[in-house]
Formats: sequence, structure tokens, C-alpha cells
Amino acid sequence: MPIEKTVDIKLNVKPVFMCMYHDYVYEGPCRFGSGEELEKKYDLMYNQEAYQLFLKNIKTHLEGKVNLLEPVFVGRNEEFQIKEEILKKITEDMEKTDVYLFGQGGRVYDIVVEFAQRFKKPIMFSEPPNPFFTAITASAIIARGLETYPTLDWDDIIKYMKVLRVRKVLKETRALLASKGNSNISFSTTDSFICLEDVTKKLGVRFRYEDIHNYLTKHTSFHLIPIILYQEESVLTPQKMTWKLLRRSQTN
Repeated sequence: MPIEKTVDIKLNVKPVFMCMYHDYVYEGPCRFGSGEELEKKYDLMYNQEAYQLFLKNIKTHLEGKVNLLEPVFVGRNEEFQIKEEILKKITEDMEKTDVYLFGQGGRVYDIVVEFAQRFKKPIMFSEPPNPFFTAITASAIIARGLETYPTLDWDDIIKYMKVLRVRKVLKETRALLASKGNSNISFSTTDSFICLEDVTKKLGVRFRYEDIHNYLTKHTSFHLIPIILYQEESVLTPQKMTWKLLRRSQTN
């Protein structure tokens, strides 16, 4: 199995644009206009324009920086129902999605909050159209102890996506510990992790163990550590030993 370089690991981002349209012609409490501005076809036209701007901004700011999954466009009417087909459409790529990036056209805050509660996926918010969507929705998600990032501009979005990418890299990291006996704390320095299980729980890094004596016996022509220490001209250079350790950690 080839080693996957951390530089090649990208964050999988699922863009989701959610909007609202009105089936009936009326004003209030948050809807004002005249003539065709109050017709359904006007809402649909506006939502499509906002969606295209959403896609354009994503391409401008994120293309090449992350792995962009297929975008989703969903809408609902003024009945404010959270329909299962909406959530099903959003979650089509959920298994491979690392973070959802929501855009908005209308009052769809409650759908995003329920999505966060049910699926426990990281959520960010695109810019534009407005910061109220971010403030209203993110505050409700944070109050429920769920993961979201109240991003207000593209600098914010890119910054937090870099952090989530590092988290993903750590979760996919496997470290080979060639220790003496069953020890994992050095006797010469004490600044290592006290409990590696806690490291796995917090960062996702997994550890593979092999006794250093067995390792050197199997992978070198030397059978005693003192011999290696004094063979300065040995073919087994520190660089080669490091590479061997990395290779073995990725195949177990």
C-alpha cells in the first residue's frame, strides 16, 4: 500500500444553497414589493441568481484549495415545513463530506439547525448574501453544543477550512512506535504524551507498536543496538531508518 502524503490530503466540502419561495401574492411580515416582485416566478428567478453567485464565489475562493463535492440546490415554500426529501438531498454525499458550506436565500434557518442536530457534521456559512443568516443560525447551533463556525467572509472560511484539514490529516495518521519493551515514555526526556489513548480520542492519531529489538532484527543486518550505534559508516543511515519506520507504519 503506497504512503499517502499529507500534502495530498484535501478537505471534502459540500456546498448547499437553500432558499425560500412564495406560492401566493401577499406582503408581510418580512416580504415587501409590488407587481411581479410578489409573484412566485420572481422568487424563483432571484433564488437562481443568488445560487449562481454562490457557485461563482465558491469557484473563485475555494477551487484548488479543497475538494469540492457536487453542489446542492434546495428550496421550500412559505409553509415552513422541514421535509425529509430536503434533508435526504443534502445528505447524499454525507459519508465523504468533511464540512458543509451553506448559502442562503430566504428564511431557512430551522432546516440548517435540524440538520446539525441530526447529522452532527461541521457547518460553515458562505458570504454573501448576508451576515444575519450566519448569526441567527450559528448561534442556535452553538447553543445546542454542536459544531459550527460562524464564518462571515471568505478569509474566515479559508482559515477554518485549513484547521479542519489539519484535523483530517491527524485522524488519518498512523505512527509507528518502536519502543523498548512496552514503554512509550522516554527516560531521557519527559515532554511526551502521558497517555496515547487520549491522543487518539482527541486528535484521531492511531499508534502501531513494535519492540525495537525485534524491529532491528527483522529489518537490518545487525542484531544488537550497540553495533548500530558504533557503525557510523553503516548503510543504515538515520534517513533510511526513518523512511523504513514510515513505510512500516503505513502498512499495518
